[in-house]
Amino acid sequence: MNKQDFYAALRSDKRVFGTSIGTNQVATMEHLIRAIQSHGLSDAQAAYVFATAYHEPGPRSRMVPNRENMNYSSARQLVRVWPSRFNATNAAAFVNAPQALANKVYNGRLGNRKGTNDGWIYRGGGLDHTTGRENYRKNSAYTGVDLVAHPERILEPAVAADCIVSGMVSGRYTGKKLAHYINDKQTDFINARRIINGASRYEREKVEPWVKGYAEAFLSAIEAGGGITAAKAPTLPPAPRKTGWGDVLAAILKLFGVKK
Repeated sequence: MNKQDFYAALRSDKRVFGTSIGTNQVATMEHLIRAIQSHGLSDAQAAYVFATAYHEPGPRSRMVPNRENMNYSSARQLVRVWPSRFNATNAAAFVNAPQALANKVYNGRLGNRKGTNDGWIYRGGGLDHTTGRENYRKNSAYTGVDLVAHPERILEPAVAADCIVSGMVSGRYTGKKLAHYINDKQTDFINARRIINGASRYEREKVEPWVKGYAEAFLSAIEAGGGITAAKAPTLPPAPRKTGWGDVLAAILKLFGVKK
């Protein structure tokens, strides 16, 4: 992959980054490229990983691992995001109360214990916004980092990159994998969102088209860079075989017409 051409293409595409890419974003993408190449992903699969890593941290932290803010300034926002949990009446108590909100919506599921601070401790984090004690535990197995004891390490770009790539390949988020939607027969950048989240109305109407557009931009940049595949080492000719005494004897015998 020609990274110079890859980054130049991204900087010229207004669909992502606004034509300006920061050093932290480049550092994260370097770790993503390494993880993507280690899994042998196709260009289209790699593009969707990049698009997800671009979208999940939110507009203020594109392509940089962060933690879920959980600070909502209106009851209307809470109802839109969690329609099964809140209405105009009960949402008011959780406006501008991020820790209480995290424990309200995440405790008692995702491996989080009721009556604890687990919901807040294991709120969304990284590039994939891994959520819940159980998912942090699963990510620990893939990264070799104890994210249950040290959830803050989900912010390390190398750790976050390993989490999102292995998660999208294995399907451990929702049971859906990259290969289900992006393979030799199809490139479905819309329904591939099922790898990360369910098909809520907000996801269908807003998020799916956004991420599809990001994926198309990243795919164009990857193709401009010659593809995501790691450059293969040049094939060297075999080393010449050393001549031994047996070879000398064979040459002498051949000179006199004697077969060995």
